[in-house]
Amino acid sequence: MKQLLQSLKTGDTFVEECPTPIVGSNSVRIKTKRTLISPGTEKMLVDFGKSSLIDKAKKQPEKVKEVFNKIYTDGLFATIDAVNSKLEEPIKMGYSNVGVVDKCSSGLDEFKIGDRVVSNGSHSDHVVVNKNLCAHIPANVSDEDASFTVVGSIALQGVRLLKPSIGEYIVVIGVGLIGLLSVQILKANGCKVLAVDYDNKKLEMAKSFGANVLNMSSEIAFDQYVKANTNGNGADGVLICASTDSNDPINQAAIISRKRGKIILVGVSGLNIDRSLFYEKELIFQVSCSYGPGRYDDNYERLGQDYPFGFVRWTEKRNFESFLELLASNVVNVKPLISERYNFDNASEAYSSLLNNKGLIGVILEYENTLNKEIDSLTFSNVNYNVMDPVVGFIGAGNYASRVLIPSFKKNNAQLHSILTTNGLTGTTNAKKNGFSKSYTNYDSFISDDSLNTVVVATKHNSHAGLVQKCLEVGKNVWVEKPLAISFDQHTQIEKFYLNNPDNPPQL
Repeated sequence: MKQLLQSLKTGDTFVEECPTPIVGSNSVRIKTKRTLISPGTEKMLVDFGKSSLIDKAKKQPEKVKEVFNKIYTDGLFATIDAVNSKLEEPIKMGYSNVGVVDKCSSGLDEFKIGDRVVSNGSHSDHVVVNKNLCAHIPANVSDEDASFTVVGSIALQGVRLLKPSIGEYIVVIGVGLIGLLSVQILKANGCKVLAVDYDNKKLEMAKSFGANVLNMSSEIAFDQYVKANTNGNGADGVLICASTDSNDPINQAAIISRKRGKIILVGVSGLNIDRSLFYEKELIFQVSCSYGPGRYDDNYERLGQDYPFGFVRWTEKRNFESFLELLASNVVNVKPLISERYNFDNASEAYSSLLNNKGLIGVILEYENTLNKEIDSLTFSNVNYNVMDPVVGFIGAGNYASRVLIPSFKKNNAQLHSILTTNGLTGTTNAKKNGFSKSYTNYDSFISDDSLNTVVVATKHNSHAGLVQKCLEVGKNVWVEKPLAISFDQHTQIEKFYLNNPDNPPQL
């Protein structure tokens, strides 16, 4: 499997080969056909990565506070190690994926193999996504058009928070990709839209979608323009889709709003507001969170627990479905938003173009010529291990394993053999960094390797007992981080193993 990654330390993007991820509960695995690069969000990530350590700190002052707190609790050198470790971990790029389901969780009836679906999966030839972050694509919507769904749902959620009504005057500040989608959705709601930006090309596109437009660098005063185009009353609502550190968008939005108007922040803006502007007009201000209710909620996104339809009408999944319907009924047209197309294997070129061409709106990655090869392991080196001593494999490569356990075993000259993870990426990253020979996502392949005689269980606490017992039963020695078990029954099962195998049992 190939995965597009970015180095937080340098900002470089690169394609990494990893074992194909396995399907967890309430999930589907998707063979990718198209993904969309969002110039705003992804360029911001690349710019952040390429900035100096001082500039990184300036851009994320809340993280600086966390660092100082960690120095206070853990000490300077431990904190430096933790920061360097974090910066060395590559991050997945992308969140707008279209493909075909090639594997489903047991008992999951909502999807079947062969279904065309959209998800918030990354730029990768295979992705595993929870059922609540995945939606069926209507037959008359192309893969390319469907790749705009997740970004479109961000625009859609911002409009939902605005609650526009027919005939209202809405100003959209910033008409990049999300802004242009917002213009179309607002027009579909019967609104009179005023779009403002500094880019004439984007403004011309907003105009083609039915908006009145103003270039902010023109001699026409913003507030006077809005007043002249709203019968002198001011904007009923303002949607801020720009991305800037400046406080200008939020304060400009307040100036042009009518009394008790609404301001929704979809993009990024400084929030040092002029209180008097908001106070005098009793303005309503809200920040829109991504693509809707459920975002960043583990119960929804990881465990697959949906919100009751009658109480939360529009979740992120239902926003996906709603935007797909807008595409299917031709209410929203995304074809003019496509600036460039690249084969996935040339993704690095796409990101270079992103940095050098400020006029890009939507960039499509195509996967037709990508192998989409399913593999359950990768071998980095062939080593002759001394099996009379511990030959160590890790199950799990989370923060504690990667920052504490693996370095400790390495420091003590352990023979490092392999790492097993569910997603393949963390295992591969840590294997290459620390000199392991292999990375796995398939448990059976991992545990059946005859060279491996000792397993470190470094997974979540509720999985310890089951994994320990499985490893012991096939004759592997086990080192497990506490707790051994989280119930008396689990502990009893492991105890029974030793009672039934009194002669030379594996070590725990």
